Amino acid sequence: MAAENARQVEARVPPQDTEAEEAVLGAMLINPNAIPVVTDVLSRDDFWRESHAIVFDAVRGLYADNNEVDVVTVSAELERQGKLERVGGRDFVHALAEAVPAATAAGHYAEIVREHSALRALIQVGNEIAEMGYKRPDDVAQLLDRAEQRLFAVAQQRRVSDFLPIRQIVHESFDRIQSSQEGKAHEGVQTGFKDIDDLILGLFPSNLIVLAARPSMGKTSLALNIAHNVGVDQKVPTAIFSLEMSGLELGDRFLSGAARVSTHKFRNPRLLRQDEMDKLVRASAQLTEAPIFVDDSAGLTMFELRSKARRLHDKHGLGLLIIDYLQLMVGDTRAENRQQEVAGISRSLKQLARELKVPVLAVSQLNRGPEKQTGGGPRKPQLSDLRECLAGDTLVTVSSTGERVPIRDLAGETDIPVWTLHPDLRIGSRLMTNVWRTGTRPVMRLRLASGRTITATANHPFLTVAGWARVEALRERDHIAVARRTPSPAEPLDFADDEVVLPARVAEKVPDERFRHLAESDVLWDRIVAIEHAGETDVYDARVPGTHSFLADDVVSHNSGAIEQDADLVLFIHRDPTDETKKGVVDIVVAKHRNGPVGTRPLAFVEEYTQFRTMARSDDREPF
Repeated sequence: MAAENARQVEARVPPQDTEAEEAVLGAMLINPNAIPVVTDVLSRDDFWRESHAIVFDAVRGLYADNNEVDVVTVSAELERQGKLERVGGRDFVHALAEAVPAATAAGHYAEIVREHSALRALIQVGNEIAEMGYKRPDDVAQLLDRAEQRLFAVAQQRRVSDFLPIRQIVHESFDRIQSSQEGKAHEGVQTGFKDIDDLILGLFPSNLIVLAARPSMGKTSLALNIAHNVGVDQKVPTAIFSLEMSGLELGDRFLSGAARVSTHKFRNPRLLRQDEMDKLVRASAQLTEAPIFVDDSAGLTMFELRSKARRLHDKHGLGLLIIDYLQLMVGDTRAENRQQEVAGISRSLKQLARELKVPVLAVSQLNRGPEKQTGGGPRKPQLSDLRECLAGDTLVTVSSTGERVPIRDLAGETDIPVWTLHPDLRIGSRLMTNVWRTGTRPVMRLRLASGRTITATANHPFLTVAGWARVEALRERDHIAVARRTPSPAEPLDFADDEVVLPARVAEKVPDERFRHLAESDVLWDRIVAIEHAGETDVYDARVPGTHSFLADDVVSHNSGAIEQDADLVLFIHRDPTDETKKGVVDIVVAKHRNGPVGTRPLAFVEEYTQFRTMARSDDREPF
C-alpha cells in the first residue's frame, strides 16, 4: 500500500496555472505599467513553463534598459538571443498579448502564479527533507536546522540567490546615495547616540556588529540602551537573546534607565519616593508598547537562536537582533575545542544576519589584554584583542618545499600549503588561506624543555593533553604538543627522551585507549620550563579552514578565532578609572568599519542608572 501511494504521489502533476502565466505575460506586453507590478512579485523561477520564463526574462531585460516593451520588441530581443523559435516563434508572442483578459489585473494574475510556485517549492522541500531523513544523518540537529531554513525560505517567498545584472546593483546603489543626499534617514538602524550614528551611519542590514569590552565596562548596558533607542524611540522590532541575565533583570534595567531611578531601590521599594513611582509608571507604560522581545534561555544553541529568530522575524519583521553574549552560546557542531566553537558561532551569526537582512549585534567578552597598564592606565582595546596572534619571527614550514618562513613574510599571501594537525593527531598538509598583521601587542615567550621557544599573545591557544589552552592559562611544567614527525619533504624532528614527555611512556603507565591513541600519534608533549614577558612586537594571525591549526616553530598552534574577521563593524568600550578628568565618560572605539571610517567617540555614563548618553545632549528627556 505504501509503495502504491508513493507511485501515485510521483504521478501527480505539480501545481501550476499556465493560463495565469499567459495572462501575466500578456499584460506586460500590452501595458508597460504592469511590468514593475509583476516583477516586484515574480521571478523567472516562478513560471512552470520554460517558454514563459524565457519571455519574462526578455521583457524584464528590455524594461530595465529603458527600452520599449511590446510584441515587436520582445520578439526581436528573443530572436537576437536565439530563443525565438525555442519559445514557439512570433505567433506564440502574439498569442500571449491576445490571451490577457484584463491588463489592469496583472497583479492578481501574478499572485496566482506565485501561489502555485510556492506550492511547488513546498513539495520539493518536502521531498528533500524526506530524502535527508532516510539517509539517517549523524547530526540530527543540523538536519532540522536545514529543514527549517528551507521551509522558512518558502514561507518568505525567497529563492536561492542567483546572479544579478550589474545594472540592477548599480541602480540600487545610486538610489541609496540619492536618498542620503536628499537628507533622508540613514540606511542603517540608528543607535540613538548621535555622535556614533554620524560616524557609522547606523547599524546596516545584513551586518554582524561586535560590541566588545573587558568585564564591568558596561557591554550589556550599552546593548540595552541601543535596544531601548531602537525599540522604544524608533518603534523598530528588536529581539534580545540574553544568556547572562534573566528577563526580570533586563526589565529592571530597562525601567531604571527609562525612569532614571536606581535599581538599588527596586530591591527595597520602601525607599522609593512618590515622584520616582510616578516616573516608573510612565516608563512602564512606554516600554509595554515597545516592539521589544526578550529570550532569556540559558545555554542557548545556535540552532535554537536561528529557529526563534526566523519565527519572530516572520511574525513581526525584525529590525535588530542582539545577543548577550557571544561566548555563552553553544555551537551546533561538535567542535574540537571552544575556540573553534566560538568561531563557528560568529560565522553562523553573520549568515543569519544576511539571511534575515537585519543587523545582528553580538556582545563579546574581551580577553584581559586591555587591562595591561600603559603610562599609568589601561590601554585602549584593539582589533588584535579579538584574535590570538604570533610574533612576526615565528617560523612556519611550507609543506610543499620544507622551507621555514617567518610568518611576517607570509603576510598578504594566500593558499600557502602548511603542516596542520588533524583530529586523529596525524600531521598532514592543508592550505593556509590568508595571513595578516594584526598590530603591535604585548607578547609572552614560552621556553620548552627541548630548547625550543615560541612567542605569542596571552590569548593564543596551544594544544595540551587536555585540549587547547591559552598562554595566559598555561603554567610551568605543563606540556604542549610539538611535531614528532612530518611527512617529507620536511625532516623528522629529533628529541632526546629526557627533554620531552614521550606519549608512549604515558601509555605504559596508564592503560587507557586515549593515551594509546596519543602514543601512536604524530605529536610529542614538550614540557614548559619558563613563561616570560617578552615586551611588545608586531603580531600576525592566519587562517587554516577545517583543521584550524598549523605548525609554528614546530609547535601545534591554533589559528584565528575569526570573530573580528566575520564582523562588519567592531565597537570597543574603553574606560580609564585612573583618569579623574574623564570620570563618568567612556570612549566608544570604532575599530573596524567595513562601510566607512573608524574613530573614537565619547559617551557619558550614568552609573546609577547604567545609562549611556550622547555627550552633546543638553535636554532632560527621560528616555535613554
